Amino acid sequence: MNHYVYQIISLIPNEEGVCRIYSGLRSCECEPEEDDYMGSGIAISRAIKKYGRDKFMKLIIAKFDNREEAYECETAWLDKQFNFHGRDWKNFKTFNYNLRLNENSRDGFYSSPETRAKISEALAGENNPFF
Repeated sequence: MNHYVYQIISLIPNEEGVCRIYSGLRSCECEPEEDDYMGSGIAISRAIKKYGRDKFMKLIIAKFDNREEAYECETAWLDKQFNFHGRDWKNFKTFNYNLRLNENSRDGFYSSPETRAKISEALAGENNPFF
């Protein structure tokens, strides 16, 4: 089994003039250079469907003997990108198709205390499906 970390680069600039990127981890039986997998994230999948596969370039960042090492590399790679953008999800998403820092992360998906309070209030009492 081959494990590798890769990056997909859009060859079409977005509204801000930025060519967005997607970073991921893949395990497969074939050689990484021969693997035509382009990621399964929602944002990157929609972009490939919209613009066409030929508008994206795939780079192999690193190859590993086991998935754990590849996972550590992917996490460090995305964390560096996230830190580069000042740990600001809005800015990070302007440049990246990644919606979270790795497959087990919930970064970027936490609601603010105000949003949680609004949701809690909206689902209180008779509005609660378990009422």
